[in-house]
Amino acid sequence: MGGPCSRTRPALKLFRKHPSACIWKRIRPHAIRGLSPSFAKAAQIDPSIAIGKLRWELSAREIEEDLASWQTHRDDLVAHRKFRDYRYWIGKGKTAQWISISGGPRYDDGGNFIGYCGSGTNITGQADVVIQIRLFSRIVDQSPVSVVVTDPNGTIKYVNPRFTEVTGYTQVEAIGMNPRLVASGETPITVYEELWAAIRDKRHWQGELRNKRKSGERYWEQAIIFPILDDHGEIAHFVGIKEDITVRKDVEIVLAERTRMVQRHYESLRALSDIAALPRVDASEQLTEALALGARHLGLPIGIISRIDENTYTVLHHKAPPEASLHDGQVFELGTGIL
Repeated sequence: MGGPCSRTRPALKLFRKHPSACIWKRIRPHAIRGLSPSFAKAAQIDPSIAIGKLRWELSAREIEEDLASWQTHRDDLVAHRKFRDYRYWIGKGKTAQWISISGGPRYDDGGNFIGYCGSGTNITGQADVVIQIRLFSRIVDQSPVSVVVTDPNGTIKYVNPRFTEVTGYTQVEAIGMNPRLVASGETPITVYEELWAAIRDKRHWQGELRNKRKSGERYWEQAIIFPILDDHGEIAHFVGIKEDITVRKDVEIVLAERTRMVQRHYESLRALSDIAALPRVDASEQLTEALALGARHLGLPIGIISRIDENTYTVLHHKAPPEASLHDGQVFELGTGIL
């Protein structure tokens, strides 16, 4: 709120004519003492209603305010400090206006604080952009996936709260560091080479990374990393969106190992079965033991080696609990349940 401010009546008249100026009076802390016509017009408020009111009594209460910015502004006022470009909504409903104000304290000849004066600008036209920015900021801050923003050299400029939850590193610890902060050394170097080649070529990269939390615990991430270009088409930032997939990955690893075990066991049984089919070779005991071992390792209640003929299959060797009522040589029609 820079502008001519004085306690003398001639100067006060000049003040009232000064573009978009306003003043608070000490009689009621921070109450509005006067408004210039241009400020009243810019804010679309009636001076007769505003005089004597506190600034926040004129705020558009139905519009959410940036509480952190508001608290900083209140602290400045209480401490009688200068402030610049404080933004707030004034008025009600569809006529509410977004105002930017700057100002400083004024003192009498004895050094006593007597109020503030300065200038204000109507910036309602910027509101939609700012509201969108605030919305996008909340989306990122409250996202269930980690978001990391770096400069073109890979220096971290921003991490969201989810990053801290997953890695254990706070924003203060992460900002200024390289994403290698969470590298475990277990991701192949070729993966990183492909990643950097893609994003430096202004393409996105997607894949899995084996990383390490601050605690030292390893975890898996599904990541998509892409460049943000400036107005000239040059890379300004890189953004990484990452999801902790450790639980899913662990399940996949267990299933893959189980599949390999089944395959190896099947191949062993197939070989034993071929041997047992040879003339004058009795491998039934070995087959039964192999079935029992496989059932135990795989957590299965039954194991069967059978021969399928057209519409039937014949049990050649089996390992099953007594209630299954199975015996070698038993024949079933295809589609018939065994247990």
